[in-house]
Amino acid sequence: MESVLKSDVFFFVTTICVFIVTSLLVMILAEVLRIVKNVRAITDSIRGEVDKFASEFASLHSMLHETQFGLKPIFDGIKKTVSFFSPKTRSRSRTTKPKPKKRNSESETSSENVINS
Repeated sequence: MESVLKSDVFFFVTTICVFIVTSLLVMILAEVLRIVKNVRAITDSIRGEVDKFASEFASLHSMLHETQFGLKPIFDGIKKTVSFFSPKTRSRSRTTKPKPKKRNSESETSSENVINS
């Protein structure tokens, strides 16, 4: 009789442990599903923004091809704006002054005389 009582206690404790572990797993699974739902909402939002950007870029691309100008007018406008705000520098004259000739000092001329002799 005592062995039946011990086995009943074992099964009772085991049932409670299984119930607790199962409850914890269900709570963890519920949190994981909530996280997955939030991630899905975020990715859908990002996908919508990327689609908007792609359509805007496509319209800009088609507009540039329709005008037959390309990006040259844009760069020319930027260049004009930068040159308008950049400081003006004076241009230097292109004429150069002649360099003065070196005068030989006495020591150099005397050494040349010695070499020539």
